[in-house]
Amino acid sequence: MDDKTAEAAFWIGHLPLMILFLVGLWLVFANWLRGSVDGRKDASTGQKLGALLRVVLGTIFSTRLWLLIKAFVV
Repeated sequence: MDDKTAEAAFWIGHLPLMILFLVGLWLVFANWLRGSVDGRKDASTGQKLGALLRVVLGTIFSTRLWLLIKAFVV
């Protein structure tokens, strides 16, 4: 197999799998946005995104981040 054939085989497999991954990611995200935030069913999409951002930033800037990384690595 020469280099051009190997590269073509890579892209033929890679692109459909990347599209499948992005569709799955979108479905999970859309499902999350359909849920409720802290028991509030009337929360808007912006409020839900704000809650997600608070959780993510709270995790990044917390002292528990190293414990989380350690749990996944070890």
